[in-house]
Amino acid sequence: MQDPGLDPNLGKLPLSGDPKRQAVSALRGYLYQIWHSVYAWLDLEEDEVLFLEGAEDFDVVGPRQATAVQVKGTSPNVTLRSEAIIDAITHYWQLQRESPQRRIFFKFLTRSRVGVERDQPFGPGMAGLDLWSICLDRPESIVQVGKFLSSITRLPDDLRQFLNSSSPEDILQVLIRPITWETGSRDAGFVVQAIERKLVLHGEKYLVPPSSSSPVINRLLREAFETASSHTSRALDRSLFLRIFEEETSERVPKHELQALMRGNPHEDFFPAIFGPERGVSLDTVPAIHRGLPPIPFIVESREPLVLELRSLLADVRVLVLNGSTGSGKTLLARLVARAEPIPWYWLNLSARQPYQVSVLFRELERLSAEVHEPCGIVLDDIDFSPAAIQQHEELLGVLLHILLSRRCRILITAQNPLPQRLVRGFGLDSRNARTVPYLNEEELVNLAIHLGCAEEQEASSWAKIVLMRTKGHPQLAHAHLFDLAQRQWPAVKSEDLLVAPVPVIKERSQARELIANRLLTPA
Repeated sequence: MQDPGLDPNLGKLPLSGDPKRQAVSALRGYLYQIWHSVYAWLDLEEDEVLFLEGAEDFDVVGPRQATAVQVKGTSPNVTLRSEAIIDAITHYWQLQRESPQRRIFFKFLTRSRVGVERDQPFGPGMAGLDLWSICLDRPESIVQVGKFLSSITRLPDDLRQFLNSSSPEDILQVLIRPITWETGSRDAGFVVQAIERKLVLHGEKYLVPPSSSSPVINRLLREAFETASSHTSRALDRSLFLRIFEEETSERVPKHELQALMRGNPHEDFFPAIFGPERGVSLDTVPAIHRGLPPIPFIVESREPLVLELRSLLADVRVLVLNGSTGSGKTLLARLVARAEPIPWYWLNLSARQPYQVSVLFRELERLSAEVHEPCGIVLDDIDFSPAAIQQHEELLGVLLHILLSRRCRILITAQNPLPQRLVRGFGLDSRNARTVPYLNEEELVNLAIHLGCAEEQEASSWAKIVLMRTKGHPQLAHAHLFDLAQRQWPAVKSEDLLVAPVPVIKERSQARELIANRLLTPA
């Protein structure tokens, strides 16, 4: 009989405790580290080994080079002066000094964002870690970074001596290039989804259905935990993954039962019906990815100052979204920026595609990325980020971004709408990762008019002012108007040319086509 004075709900309530003694944050941080370890495990080459809790949180070791990875699940901002950053540089330097026969790389992966150093030693608003990432494009930045680090007494003496006595090129090759700062790292949820996608794609090669491939993640997580806590070997390699995958996705049948089954079913098509189509039948679709960049029209405004600014920004943030309305020139601007980057590029045109088609193309790009073993550039052109469309492929896009960023790719996205907030938060993006494409200014219109054959600079300036007034600098309309003037051999400016009303704000492609056909291409 229940005590009438006893509250029956007490059995459902936890004991009160001191939050300072709870290890929730530590457990969350360690789980974050383990998920990244499992992803690195699935990304191993045949001759590489993953060591957990080795020199760093995990190390990817190959015959010629090794990458030590330090994972921080914390969120406070970090600078080039932060203790964690100085410790990471010190650890890299010690590892390279102790293994001179092997090329050492170091990756610092953290959820923290980049902060600006106290007193702003690199200039107003410039962070040292951001400057580090663009040293390859700005050699003068190497000197700034080297001078700053040489003044930090917490660094090893021989490293500071190296910084004081070495050339900028030596500092770039020995210290700056091997260390990668992955700040604002993506949410662990996208890492988990990327692992599941890798398992599904691996299983597809062997006709294992996704419903059987995805659950393997639980076994891999358990294996990683046990290996990390082992007192002996803490190594994982690709052969172990293959064995685990086979064990978790196979049903073992005793030989005598299998022989009885074969005797009872003499039909030749029996086993293909159970185990899938015959070998040699390909289930792969043709990748819809363009290697290289689409050609640029013969005559365009190069927008060199803007392209230089965006190129530097892309090298810094690695994900850049160019937003703009119809005809704003975002696709052309993406081509100009990409053309200035001396890396391989892949272009995916998503214009006017249905959401299910976009999902298919994301999977194709995912397959392709597994074959690319060097940093490259990816352009996702004209993604539909409207709420109705994005909900159907947001998960795939998040996984794709994680995979590409893990391979140190640079990603250019063009879209009319901004990047969904879930992706912004999940990947630690901010206002620097998005730019609204500016309309053409008067100077750019003058340059374009001269490129189109307007011989007199004064005449080009006059027409540029008129076109700017009529189109507000809208790239597609301004180009159409200047091309029309070129076809008419640049007639003299008349007073009535100044009386044409500006065009309205353009929202649809059909509206742009109508304006170009009916208004701008009609002689003034």
